[in-house]
Amino acid sequence: MCITWLKSTYLWARMKRNPIFYQLPRGLSEAELEERLKALCLAQLRALADAQMVRFGDDGLSIAPLPLGTLMARTCVRFETVKSFARLGVGCGLAEVVALLADSEELRDAATLRRTEVKALFEVNCSSDIRFPLLNDKAKAKSKSNCAKIKTHAQKASLLLQLRAAGVPLGEFSGCENMLQLGARRVLRALIDFLVSEGHARPLCAAVVLRKCLERGAGWHDDSQVEALRVDSWADMIWVD
Repeated sequence: MCITWLKSTYLWARMKRNPIFYQLPRGLSEAELEERLKALCLAQLRALADAQMVRFGDDGLSIAPLPLGTLMARTCVRFETVKSFARLGVGCGLAEVVALLADSEELRDAATLRRTEVKALFEVNCSSDIRFPLLNDKAKAKSKSNCAKIKTHAQKASLLLQLRAAGVPLGEFSGCENMLQLGARRVLRALIDFLVSEGHARPLCAAVVLRKCLERGAGWHDDSQVEALRVDSWADMIWVD
């Protein structure tokens, strides 16, 4: 049934039209192409089973979704991103959640690293606006000499997420802010659902805090200036009433 459905999709048409894109040789007959499609399908199913997302039936043919697989399908979060959720242990906090989110595939396109941005991102990393600076290996204290040069999209995403959460304008990087927000929102929604099901309280609180800070974009949850602004806004409302 799975193969029959796949042969009705655009994937089958593309595989016949451009097999090289799918790492297949040209000149395969339709029967040979169907065998390759079966092999591809089985490989993906085994990967899902290894990640505890589906379960094979006793007959070795039928499959059933597991909670993690249902979560991935419902939230439309990518396979590798959902797999990374299991890396968050019970003791992980805000720094680990930021790192996981920054490394997710959903943020890869939004945080494409360009060579001309490396110097500016290094200055951002060294600034006081960054709560969790990226340091060189074995470095413990933050200083300009200990700050790492930005070399990956995940490092760039980490800095931009922290700027947004701190309420700092992204400046020359504001063009990718909307894409960053959309990807982060979807991943965090799925991560929070996963942590609720696992009962991991500490990383769950960190994920909820990060989502609120990113959505508000007005400062970290424990920023004293943000608390003062809240008090002022409430005072204005009471005065008006």
